[in-house]
Amino acid sequence: MKIHPRYYPAILLISFVVFALIGFLLGFRPQHGGSRESSMIPFPVTLELMI
Repeated sequence: MKIHPRYYPAILLISFVVFALIGFLLGFRPQHGGSRESSMIPFPVTLELMI
């Protein structure tokens, strides 16, 4: 199956969004400042702390 070159930008954008969401769900997210220990808190625990 050949991919039409017209769809390349959409494929790149969709794959970036999918992998970014997977990364956020696994706990990899940008941190501004703070210590290294605070960046190791998993995303679901952070959601529980916010509630």
